[in-house]
Amino acid sequence: MKKTKCGLSWCQKPIPPGRHGNAGGCCPEHSAIIKAEKEKARYEAIAAIARQVRLIEQNLRSMANIHGEGVFISTASLKKDLINYGVSTGSFIKDGFNGVQVGCYGYMPFKNNTIKIYKLC
Repeated sequence: MKKTKCGLSWCQKPIPPGRHGNAGGCCPEHSAIIKAEKEKARYEAIAAIARQVRLIEQNLRSMANIHGEGVFISTASLKKDLINYGVSTGSFIKDGFNGVQVGCYGYMPFKNNTIKIYKLC
């Protein structure tokens, strides 16, 4: 896809015909700035996920210290935002059940609105 204008919002210069077809900027300097902005956005997205994993892992560690490991915990008694069930770093199998790993801790959700927490590393 050939662009006609520079990819920087503050530069409205056309991309010269001599630039290659994948060029996003009107000059090599602007292309480098565009690339740096994309890398920064990608890094920030990865860092946000890592922060979320650390927070959930910390919450799971606290719940395991309070309630115990491998004990049924009612999800109704927990805060709604304590665990983001969409974040996972892997899976595990314990006692024939599949669980969700988040960092060094994992949990197993059950149909009766309970979970079990395990330390995995």
